[in-house]
Amino acid sequence: MLINVTCFPLFVESSPPEFSPHEEICYFASKSKANWSGAMGYCQSLKATLATIKSLDVQTYLSGLIMSGNINSTLNLSTGDDYVYHYLIDIEIDIRGRTSFTFDVMACHDAHIALSRDKNDNANTYEIVIGSCLNRQSVIRGCKQCHHMDTAANQNYPLDCSQYRPFWVSWTDNVIKVGAGHDVSLNRFLFWNVTSPHDGNYVAVATGFGSTGTWKFEISKNTLRDDMFKHS
Repeated sequence: MLINVTCFPLFVESSPPEFSPHEEICYFASKSKANWSGAMGYCQSLKATLATIKSLDVQTYLSGLIMSGNINSTLNLSTGDDYVYHYLIDIEIDIRGRTSFTFDVMACHDAHIALSRDKNDNANTYEIVIGSCLNRQSVIRGCKQCHHMDTAANQNYPLDCSQYRPFWVSWTDNVIKVGAGHDVSLNRFLFWNVTSPHDGNYVAVATGFGSTGTWKFEISKNTLRDDMFKHS
């Protein structure tokens, strides 16, 4: 999983101007992305090391540093040809209290999105499938593999095997909508007025039926889990 790089200099007096001091240590929240080894190498190039959270005070400070910097990062998630749902809360994206989200996905067909009341896709879950029927149809279902509540048939290949395609999903006033692009409410191609509604607190994604996928989600202070910063 891609992570934000947060470093503190080994020597305060030599810290670059973009570092912010806190209790004789300077911190820097970077917009760069890297895996763990890449993050370590990046910090070492700045004569720094990855920040270690050892107190609630440091946790609070680093959280505020990241949020005040308006850092919007992108998390990538890969899904296999197994029809297994991966909940976004597990990669620190919390949609509770929200009524829409956007994403990009690269898949040949059958990109699945679950909107669940609880973190359990086997009950109280609406299912959206983009690019089913060999990438010619999209549907909304009242549960996994249930009857189609709305169908967009004969679509012009909404997904692509080698390029990301943007989409949005919204749920408000007992209506679920799905559209293309990142402008919520524009280019809608699915609509369902839910007759027996339940809350949508968790989102999960999956691929399968001969297709794998790579997903991109933008994270910000509005979607990060409140407990993503834990002090040791």
